[in-house]
Amino acid sequence: MSCTRRGLFRGTVAGGVAALGLVSAADAATDGTGLLHGARTDAHVLLRLLEFEQLQGFAYEHVLHTAALQSKARSMVTQFLGQERRHAELLASELATRHVGLPAPLSNVAEADRELAAVGVNGRLTGVEREAAAVRMLIGIETVAEEIYYAAIETLSSAGPVGLAADIMACEAQHWTGLSAVLHYGNPGLDTPREFAPSVGQLTNP
Repeated sequence: MSCTRRGLFRGTVAGGVAALGLVSAADAATDGTGLLHGARTDAHVLLRLLEFEQLQGFAYEHVLHTAALQSKARSMVTQFLGQERRHAELLASELATRHVGLPAPLSNVAEADRELAAVGVNGRLTGVEREAAAVRMLIGIETVAEEIYYAAIETLSSAGPVGLAADIMACEAQHWTGLSAVLHYGNPGLDTPREFAPSVGQLTNP
C-alpha cells in the first residue's frame, strides 16, 4: 500500500467533504478528528496518525528555527521536537509490520499552514516570530493532537496500536501543559490539560 499526503490528509479531513485537493478551514472538522474519517483498519488509522505527527514535527522544527524563543521555551521546544520524532518512528514501525508505505513528508511552510487550517488549528506558521505567538500555535496543535489520539484509541482494534496511541496521547497532554506553563508563567490554574486527555501512561524512550 502506498500513499500521498493529498490522498490521506487533504481528502479525509472534514468528513470526506473534499475527495481531492484542499478543504478550507471553514469546512474542516472543528476538533481535528475528521482526519480519521473513513479509516476502517488499524493500518489506515496509524497512517493518518503518522501524517499528523509529521505535521507536528514540522511545526516544532519551524518554530525552533524561526521564533525568538527564550532559553526555557527553546529548551522545551527542542525536547518536545525529539519526542514528536520518536512518536513518528514508533508509528512508522507499526506500519512497517503491516507492509504499509509511509506518507511523503511536508515540503514547505505553506503546505503545513494549509494542513493545520484543515484540522482546525488557528494561526499560521508563516510569520511566527514572537515567543508568545509561537507557543500559542504549538498549544493549538497539541490540543488537536489530544483530540485525534483520543478518537484513534476508540477506533483502533489491536492492543499494540491502542497502547501506543494512549501513550502518545498522554505525552501530548504533557506537552500541552508544559507549553501552557511557559505561556502563563507557571500559573497552575492555567496549565491543567483538557479533560478529554486523561493521563494514561508515558511514552517510553522519547
